[in-house]
Amino acid sequence: MIRVVRLETGAELRLTGDGDGPAVVCANGGGAGDAEGTWSASLEWLVRRLSPRFPGLRFGEVRYR
Repeated sequence: MIRVVRLETGAELRLTGDGDGPAVVCANGGGAGDAEGTWSASLEWLVRRLSPRFPGLRFGEVRYR
């Protein structure tokens, strides 16, 4: 399951996984410009590969541009 939450700061948090268990928070220190159609290509790649291997974890990707 994937859902996106807008935080009060204006940042967005994309959550991958189910449940209330431990979470891994991924924040990328990218440049000032947006890359069309992506949050962070390297983090998307990492989460896509790790989330099926660790179903007990949730992954949170932060976008804050």
